[in-house]
Amino acid sequence: MPVSPRVSKEKYIQSMRAEMEGLLGEVMQAVNDAPGGRVIVDSEEQVRQLMHEFRQRAYERAVQLRADSAESAFPPPENEATRTRMRDKGRQKHTLMTANGRIRVWRKRWQPASGGSITPIDEWLDQTRESFTRGVIELACRLNRHTSGFGELAATLWRAAGLKIGKEKLRELVEGRRLDRHLRRSRLDRSADREAKPESDGPRSGLLAPA
Repeated sequence: MPVSPRVSKEKYIQSMRAEMEGLLGEVMQAVNDAPGGRVIVDSEEQVRQLMHEFRQRAYERAVQLRADSAESAFPPPENEATRTRMRDKGRQKHTLMTANGRIRVWRKRWQPASGGSITPIDEWLDQTRESFTRGVIELACRLNRHTSGFGELAATLWRAAGLKIGKEKLRELVEGRRLDRHLRRSRLDRSADREAKPESDGPRSGLLAPA
């Protein structure tokens, strides 16, 4: 599916206007409710949580609008053998954890003549089609350097970024990233060794053969 459909900023802002105004009202209310001498300490946590929640909703809405735009811009998929349109199986929710929180995207599923179902928009949204994005994994790996275990990492990630992920899933993500890096480094090392290996058919011009 080509990457071209865009959503106007005006359309997006209009769709979020009521929520944005509601958020700003809640922020002001939280600050107003804090007593003198404790204005900061009694409002900062509440406002931080409000911002976390709004960030997730704002990102989710933007992704959904762009996904809707893409689905409406391109023709439905066809069966290769008959060139007939695949059956529309309706919209289904897809959930993934991003650096901006857990978002839900509704997209169409299509049924080929051979059976099963496909959702072309998933690959258009993210070629990896993973349920935890690269941004989440990178953030977890960075914070993991300063924590003593995956339970503490889960608490830190929730506190620092508003991302709620269980410790066993974090273990899987972080250790999987380490394995990927190790394998990638091993491949690079082997490639470098092959490039540095001297030719076996005698010395080149300007080089001395070993004694």
